[in-house]
Amino acid sequence: MLKNNQNLTLLVRYLSSGLFVAIFQFTMFLFLFYIVHFTYLWASTIAFVLTIIVSFVVQRGLVFRVDGPRAVATHIAFGVLCINSLFGLGVNCLIMFSGVEFLYASEVFWQIVSMIVLAVYNFFFYQFLFRPQLH
Repeated sequence: MLKNNQNLTLLVRYLSSGLFVAIFQFTMFLFLFYIVHFTYLWASTIAFVLTIIVSFVVQRGLVFRVDGPRAVATHIAFGVLCINSLFGLGVNCLIMFSGVEFLYASEVFWQIVSMIVLAVYNFFFYQFLFRPQLH
């Protein structure tokens, strides 16, 4: 029973902090695409890269608490996250490009689809990287 409560707590913390990070990324995308007039791929890429840092701080500090003997050093965790993010950036660009250029749907729609796909993937990745210590 306790394990289920811990998993539920972890999921709620992940979703609430993930909502903040998603709003940040989407706002940055909209700003760069509509205000600065970058192409959709540049706007998406820059928003994605900026979000890596915000996400790391939020996820490591608020969701996956990392005190104790199983904690991964911050610089190692960030390095692994950056390497993983290259994969995520590739997936993001592939989803955006495929959706816009081949399926002829809006850039905003495909940005949302990409964010959802990567949020699900990152939930499991962060669990592996940070080895959560629930309190």
